[in-house]
Amino acid sequence: VKDGKLLIEIYAENVPAKGSPARFLPVTALGEGSYCVDDIARTTVALLQEHGRRPRPKLLTRARAGLAFVRMMQAPDGEFYNFASLKRGKLRVNKTGATSKKGIDFWAGRALWAMGEGFTALKEADPKGARTLARAFERSLPHLESPLAAYGRFRVVGGKKLPAWLLNDAADQTAVVLKGLLAFHRGLPAGALRRRVAGIIARYADGLAAAQVTDRKAKDYGRFIHSISTPDSAHLWGSRQVEVLAEAAKALGGERGRLWTRAARRCADRYWGRSTPAKITGTGEEQIAYGVETVVSGYARLYEATKDRRYLDQTYRWASWLFGNNKARAVVYDPISGRGYDGIRPIADGKRVRY
Repeated sequence: VKDGKLLIEIYAENVPAKGSPARFLPVTALGEGSYCVDDIARTTVALLQEHGRRPRPKLLTRARAGLAFVRMMQAPDGEFYNFASLKRGKLRVNKTGATSKKGIDFWAGRALWAMGEGFTALKEADPKGARTLARAFERSLPHLESPLAAYGRFRVVGGKKLPAWLLNDAADQTAVVLKGLLAFHRGLPAGALRRRVAGIIARYADGLAAAQVTDRKAKDYGRFIHSISTPDSAHLWGSRQVEVLAEAAKALGGERGRLWTRAARRCADRYWGRSTPAKITGTGEEQIAYGVETVVSGYARLYEATKDRRYLDQTYRWASWLFGNNKARAVVYDPISGRGYDGIRPIADGKRVRY
């Protein structure tokens, strides 16, 4: 923690040391920085969620420091920068880097997620701190409402009729932003602001549900489309559509909620359901924890929304990837130390591919 702000190095390399075990040492990302809102926001969310599960003052203290860093990265207009570095003992925000310029995208979505969780967690224990977070969150709302001017409009790309009102034409980015909106909505009292946030959630959820392969004859039936401009591309990392549609349905209910649940089930049952944790990618491709986590979280939230036991079973099944149920048969997460690896990658070995 530096000046009340949580600092976590982005990258670390395994550096062999003569006569001693290898150590992971921090590495600065050239042109980016040493710390980013993308990672510190996610850490803050984890701290807040664990504190909510089993309250501990130390966790909340560190979460507050994480929230202080996130707020520092918010521009006055409500957009977010991503990277920062320590220069001569002072934190400096990278305002010009290609992956740090202010905007509303993946890292802004995670910043809003942290602030939404923070607001809800602090509203009783620290009303003043919660109000500060609420004001910061509200500064971003006009940027989230801007794409919704196209609500109800569609365009055809690659033969698919797709919604024109998603954030940056990206369903995956929209889903991450929805995590923040849902967390913020959960803590808001009845009133105009809660209704405003609920309206944003509902329209974006409609867009996510509309950005899905619904042709039963298609090989990828049930797949959520991530990018409107490249509708045939697919990935798991950051793909929280199942998760947020299940959460939105539980939070807002109604006929639209039932439609969102059906879309989430369609992906979970028909698209994800055709695979297993050990076979989530084709032979020779990498597997990353960042992708598996979204499937685990999707099944977990779907179980909470529907109480269908199949989704709880699938939650445990996919989480087992972290403990060796993967192509490498490698333990990716160590529950004792709390450390994990980013993923597993193939190594060419003659005509075989091993992990």
